[in-house]
Amino acid sequence: MGIFDLSKPQKFKTGLPHFSGHSAPVLDFDFYPFSDNLIATSSEDTTIKLWEIPEGGLTSVITTPVCELLGHGRKVTLIRFHPTASNVLGSTSADQSVKIWDIEKCAEINSLNDAHKELIQDFVWDFSGNRYATSSKDKAIRLVDARSATLTGSIENAHDGTKSVKLTFLGSADRLASVGFSRSSMRQLKIWDPRNLTTEVSRLDLDNAAGAIMPFFDPDTNLLFLAGKGDGNVRS
Repeated sequence: MGIFDLSKPQKFKTGLPHFSGHSAPVLDFDFYPFSDNLIATSSEDTTIKLWEIPEGGLTSVITTPVCELLGHGRKVTLIRFHPTASNVLGSTSADQSVKIWDIEKCAEINSLNDAHKELIQDFVWDFSGNRYATSSKDKAIRLVDARSATLTGSIENAHDGTKSVKLTFLGSADRLASVGFSRSSMRQLKIWDPRNLTTEVSRLDLDNAAGAIMPFFDPDTNLLFLAGKGDGNVRS
């Protein structure tokens, strides 16, 4: 995995300085929100590695991570740093578990092991980081207390379609947005109140395009952006 300075555009050649420590393809990465020189990567080799970016950028291939997190039994699909607490990282795996880690101690804090029946498709922290939400191939959305790794609520059939469901919390408004597909493959947006998950607060049917939509919320403008894979536009 390479790290490059955007102010210095260049043609990328083979052999450029990069991080090289995983024994299988890297599936996800996340920059540490409390420092510009730390990044986490996850891989099909079941590990998570923390890397320190040297002052001034990479000048050579780095093969030794700052920390290695071991505990997942299958490939680690998603990693997300905690939004408000330093040294806390969440991860999901094809072993259908969600783990919370202390990256300072390189140790697991807790694990949610038996809640998901199929592959986890998305994982997002809420605004304060007190809980997180997951979506799964079993069509359920689950809300979990981050400290105790216990379910606080679930939506059993959030979207009728079989394709991937993506999530985002809407800042401090205490609302959860999910983007998925209807039974007839209509792409749709739903807004949920975490305090009452019996039915959606609102629903918007978008179109019949095939690409999964990825939601991004900007807390500064209170705007929700929807970017579809393969689309030529971004909705807001």
